[in-house]
Amino acid sequence: MIHWFRQKKKSLNWVLWVVIIVLGAGMLLLFVDPPQGNTSVFGNSLASVAGNQIGVEEFRRHYGQMVQDYEQRFNISNNPEILRQLRLGDQALNQLIGVYATVYEAKRLGLDATDQEVTERIREFPAFRNAEGSFVGFDEYRRILVASRLDPAEFEAGVRRQILQEKLVSLITDGIEPTPQQIRAEFDSKNRQSRVRYVAFDKDNVKMKEVTQAELEQFFQDNSDSFKLPEERKISYLKIPVDLQAVEVGEAEIESRIEDIPAQERIRASHIIFRVPPEGDDSDARRRARSVLQQIRNGADFAEMAKQYSEDDSAVMGGDLGYFTRGQMDPDFETPAFALQEGEVSGLVKSPFGIHLIKVTSVPSDLEEGRRLAAEWELRQERAEDQVRERAQALRDEIAAGAELEEVANREGLDQGTTDFFKLGDTPAGLGTRSDFNQQVFAASTGAAVGPYLAGDTFLVAQVEDVKAAQLRKFEEVRDQVEEQYREQKIVDLAESEAWAFYRAVQAGAPLEEKAKEYGVPVTETGFFGPGDTVDDTLKFSPLLHERLPLMKVGQVSPPVPVSQKQVVFQLLEKSEVEEAAFENQKQQIAEQLRIQQRNAFYQAYVQNVMDRLRQQELIEINREVLEAITG
Repeated sequence: MIHWFRQKKKSLNWVLWVVIIVLGAGMLLLFVDPPQGNTSVFGNSLASVAGNQIGVEEFRRHYGQMVQDYEQRFNISNNPEILRQLRLGDQALNQLIGVYATVYEAKRLGLDATDQEVTERIREFPAFRNAEGSFVGFDEYRRILVASRLDPAEFEAGVRRQILQEKLVSLITDGIEPTPQQIRAEFDSKNRQSRVRYVAFDKDNVKMKEVTQAELEQFFQDNSDSFKLPEERKISYLKIPVDLQAVEVGEAEIESRIEDIPAQERIRASHIIFRVPPEGDDSDARRRARSVLQQIRNGADFAEMAKQYSEDDSAVMGGDLGYFTRGQMDPDFETPAFALQEGEVSGLVKSPFGIHLIKVTSVPSDLEEGRRLAAEWELRQERAEDQVRERAQALRDEIAAGAELEEVANREGLDQGTTDFFKLGDTPAGLGTRSDFNQQVFAASTGAAVGPYLAGDTFLVAQVEDVKAAQLRKFEEVRDQVEEQYREQKIVDLAESEAWAFYRAVQAGAPLEEKAKEYGVPVTETGFFGPGDTVDDTLKFSPLLHERLPLMKVGQVSPPVPVSQKQVVFQLLEKSEVEEAAFENQKQQIAEQLRIQQRNAFYQAYVQNVMDRLRQQELIEINREVLEAITG
């Protein structure tokens, strides 16, 4: 949550944008150039592409990023079943294979990215230019990367890969142009309005016969994976705290970092957040927030309350959000935060993310003090994390070599604990971890060490204590669940069957109104609507309906279209005329949009053909067992 809610420091923002540009959408964590030469097919790898290995850790990072993106964008956190249905593991691996295949194909065609081209590209990035617009120099360039946790060699490999990809795109797509007919058809499809009549077959109106025991048992056998008890794991862990005051930061370092800090009003604040369901009732969140606020006003420590009650990943840090300026937070949060005095706690604050309680912990006296405090805080955080990460890695290596976790924790004076059994989609209580931590745990074998993992202001080193394998439950244990799922699926199938039977009858010549009376469904006639419009309360906005309309002739009937758990059969009644002057005004813009779409489509198909060719030549190999172990 905090990584949505808060923008990072200036240099990190720039570098992350550079990485996005370099690696392309969905490829944020790919920094390692494909290794050359033939090695063993797998070893410590997940897949092999023309002899180049895709490492397990590389895939895990990319897959973990994709899972987090989907959880955040579609609010499906802690729902592993949906993630499995989306087959994110296969998607992530296919993206990696595509990257490696693209590099292979570019080099096969004789393309190359020279050191000079890589250097010139790096010099062009705004992240590496000073206020006068000049390149900051390679020492400062490396400092920015290291401060952003990026290895310069790996970053430059990513730049080289992007240049190669651009050259391949240019080579194979430069001659692609849309035809005048395609431009006109695109204009018509976006500007002509349509009017239809339709009938809707609703699953709620379908009458279903009694379900037999034999049908349920067969459905249970055919869908046994849906009724499994998922794998569970238990871990032991030790916590290595990150203490910002335990590291030394020199005055010269602070002065140097201040140059990167804008002279803007800033505060340091903590919060406790109570989530609200999307478009849902916030009364429960408000009730819980009022209860916690009363405890704080009665003397409870704000940070301890945050650790206990806050529902985002800042909880493990006592809700601390660090220093931030105006414009970095959501306005609904920022306005009341900047109105507070140092040490003051807000009332209930509503933002798009939930209900907050806010405490301001530091208000610099002026802009320069704010810059200095922020610079010192950033430096301390970076240095403390680096030092503790190194220590945590050494302890992790010691445990991996056979040392007892409990003995290590006692010797080092560290907090330790053991979780209850948890599933892949669960969040182990009190650890403040995210889904990528579980990915590591569930990919490890029993007794293996995991980490170090930064959870708020603490590094975790864990060890897999025990594994409960996934188990298929007996039919009798889940009979009610089986019947519910069977009925739901069967009713949907029956509604679809009725809709197709109706469509075939009308296609064969039966009048639509008469057939609708026979089926007991009403006929609805719409007014004119455009390509991007919501049609009415039943059809709403149906992408499939809008896609079909430009291809249909007046009077034609469409096969069933699924709309909001209904099956809709519609007939095109009328199409509006379009203005020729509007077409002339939009023609160039449409041509450019089509050019981009067609070139992108051709390039994607080209890369897919390269991948298909490599598969046919058995030059792409995948270790499915490892993939399933990582993705569940």
